[in-house]
Amino acid sequence: MNQLLITESTAYPWVRRGGFAFRGYFVVDGELYRDEKAIGFLESQLQRTAFPELLQQLNGVFSIVVNNDNYVLLATDRVRGLPLFYSVTDGGLLISDDARRIAKRLPTLSVDHIAVEDFTKNNLFVTGPYTFLKEIKQVQAGEWVRFDNQTGEIHSDWYFVHAQGAVSSRSEQELLGEFESVFSAACDNLVTALDGRTAVVPLSGGIDSRFVLFMLRSAGYKKVLCFTYGRQGSEECAIASEVAKYFGYRWIWVPYSRKRWRQLRHDRLYDDYMAFAGNLASLPHVQDLLAVKLLRDQQLLSHDSVFVPGHTGTVYGGSLLPVFLDTAISYDYILQRIMKGTWRGKSMSSELTSRVASYFDPNFCLTNVGFAAQHQNFVMRERQAKYIINSIRVYEFFGYEWLLPLCDVCLLTFFSELPLSLKHNKKFIRAFVGLSIRSTRDDSFMKRLKALARAIPLTRVLGRKASIVTDYFWSSCQLEGLYGFWPFFKGLFCDNEFFGVNTVTSHIYLDWVKDLLYLSRVNW
Repeated sequence: MNQLLITESTAYPWVRRGGFAFRGYFVVDGELYRDEKAIGFLESQLQRTAFPELLQQLNGVFSIVVNNDNYVLLATDRVRGLPLFYSVTDGGLLISDDARRIAKRLPTLSVDHIAVEDFTKNNLFVTGPYTFLKEIKQVQAGEWVRFDNQTGEIHSDWYFVHAQGAVSSRSEQELLGEFESVFSAACDNLVTALDGRTAVVPLSGGIDSRFVLFMLRSAGYKKVLCFTYGRQGSEECAIASEVAKYFGYRWIWVPYSRKRWRQLRHDRLYDDYMAFAGNLASLPHVQDLLAVKLLRDQQLLSHDSVFVPGHTGTVYGGSLLPVFLDTAISYDYILQRIMKGTWRGKSMSSELTSRVASYFDPNFCLTNVGFAAQHQNFVMRERQAKYIINSIRVYEFFGYEWLLPLCDVCLLTFFSELPLSLKHNKKFIRAFVGLSIRSTRDDSFMKRLKALARAIPLTRVLGRKASIVTDYFWSSCQLEGLYGFWPFFKGLFCDNEFFGVNTVTSHIYLDWVKDLLYLSRVNW
């Protein structure tokens, strides 16, 4: 018998009716659907529309479960904003938004050692539909899954891909003109989803969060609160303050310090969040945790607050874009760069290498544009969905809902066909917004000097080793204060050049997973 093991949440609570279960919201033709209204729409549409075609109509964040006598259908949104997990058992299908709940129902558990290796070497996520446990799988971003109740067979496919490899031939000016209507539609969808509530925008010194403010102001939305966290005197805070003032929205600075991080580290709340956020597949994102706690404790958030972060700007840029712009590249070279960048230059087993390489089909990587499309799909489904976007678990943990306006299907589709040269350094967005206020990503003499140093192996390694010490004392977020200096001093000598706070956090999280699931009997 199939079982849905849902958690009770005030942020996007589950609604069940008949064989349907739904969590989240979506907008169709300018109308907002959530709760019972969303289920009614899904019921009526599924009578005449195939499931993957129906999913393509939905613009929002959601988890959907459809259960009848013949099959079970599962789906999450295009960026896995609301994760969904499942396990095939002798008695049917176990489904949950919390992978731990499934694990505690299973009679036996076995560790997926490739997944554990994957996580410990990239320190962010488990690639593909896998988790730490072989028995539990996850529905991926833009994927739908069908379980046959009679045969027990599982079928899955994509209803959305983030890039097809097709690039527009129109000029930059023509694209900017065309983008006006796309942008307007995305703004309308954002206002519809906000539904009159207060938009709380985590404002950094970068382009993406200010683009969110640009959307809100363009739509004439007034109920907006901005906040920025970090060390006093940091460049990030100075730029964010200037941006908020330019757009005319209230701005709050949340000061970070190593002392505050140490206090949080010994608070039960921190352990509870780590257990809640990882879901046996992702590194819990802790950067916003202290800020949201302080805002809540100081009663600076209204009861109708909805967080609106600038995730995920990677669809408009990317660190490998300069490589794809080079005409003299090969499949093997790019794959090597991807593996080195994501898996931190560490040696990988043949099993993990094969699992990762299967993501990049050589038949679709015959051109730079084709390879860039494959890479964008990889980045969006893996790093962005499972780490960056998974950071919204922070808001859910405190009971707040959230929106992802930069993941509006209008924007995702438009930018998937943008020429690589306009994506590079987010040139297109910068031209459209036209805001002259500096960004932390802007080119500078120091950035060029660092780029030159990174091109030389010796200076690159020495520079990254030195940053371990300097980040502990002077980084804007001071996350290193969570664990004290000793783990970083040890990593300075014992680990490779990519060692950082995520390395420490990933090992601690993996240890917590073993304890939380009482998996000491399992061979890790």
